Amino acid sequence: MKIEREHVVDEVIGDLKTNKFKIGEDSMGIIIDSLINLYSDPIGSIIREVTSNCYDAHREKDLKLKYVIPMTSEDDPKWFHPTSRKPQIEFQEENILLGVGNAFLFRDFGVGLSKRRVEEIYTLFGNSTKRDDNNQIGGFGIGAKSPFSYTDTFYIISNHNGKKFSYMLYRGNDAFHMDLLKTSDTTELNSTEVIIPINTEDSYRDIKNFVKAINNQLTYFIGLEFINIEEGSGRKIKSALIDYEDDDVAICVDKDADRYSTEDIHLMVGRVRYPLNQEMVDSQVNWRSENIPCAIKFEVGELDLVPSREAIRYTDKTKDAIKDKILTIQKNMKILCEKELANC
Repeated sequence: MKIEREHVVDEVIGDLKTNKFKIGEDSMGIIIDSLINLYSDPIGSIIREVTSNCYDAHREKDLKLKYVIPMTSEDDPKWFHPTSRKPQIEFQEENILLGVGNAFLFRDFGVGLSKRRVEEIYTLFGNSTKRDDNNQIGGFGIGAKSPFSYTDTFYIISNHNGKKFSYMLYRGNDAFHMDLLKTSDTTELNSTEVIIPINTEDSYRDIKNFVKAINNQLTYFIGLEFINIEEGSGRKIKSALIDYEDDDVAICVDKDADRYSTEDIHLMVGRVRYPLNQEMVDSQVNWRSENIPCAIKFEVGELDLVPSREAIRYTDKTKDAIKDKILTIQKNMKILCEKELANC
């Protein structure tokens, strides 16, 4: 997601001295911990953020194969999976290799992550490879670390150009760490796995909440493959049920309470679903859908989001974009209705 930056011009007048703000080394742990705890809904945020990263990895591969964005020296298409492969979310009741019990695994078949890129993405806060364009969902450089909002330890396994890298990421007494556990040769094509162990304190409750978050957060994430979730968790997965979709709107008439609560009109940014605060938009363009769950669609970057990406940030840019889109939908619906009436 392209992030707009304000450019500040420094002026020196007389003996005026400008001091730039810095973060002290002793305070780094506190700042990082604050960034990790941005999320008010840790499990829901993990589902949204890690799945978005899977989508972005597939999107990056597709755009590079179409020459929309350039390949890098680390890309080798002979190690790419076919574009027909889908991102996967899997429930594992035991992972013998890692020595963990119940876990949720998120797997993508994108370009793969080199050793350099894994370390760049997961050990640098605020660093993102996605903030200069709107082709991908992420951009704040925080989402990849979202598992720390729920667990003290999680794992990354990356297959990249014939090498397999296995990492453990964990929270220490005063800092966060990432250890490279193993490097080996592999014939597997490029992929990345994020493995999040379920806390043992109340694993049944947390498994239930993970599946509930999948159903709530991934309403519009089409083309996902779910493995062993219903069988292993005993909870039903409700995949995207989109009855109508065009460039401006998507409509789902399924009114399952777990997925939609009492909401009707809401927003979709990229494929992520957000509630619409109608009080923040002028009353002259309020549009109600008679309780049909309906999403007003926006491309990544059209609306401003809070850094945690849990909510819309109602800046003037965001409010104007929502109002303009609703007026466009109303205009197009009027034209469509007039055409239908003329044919009656």
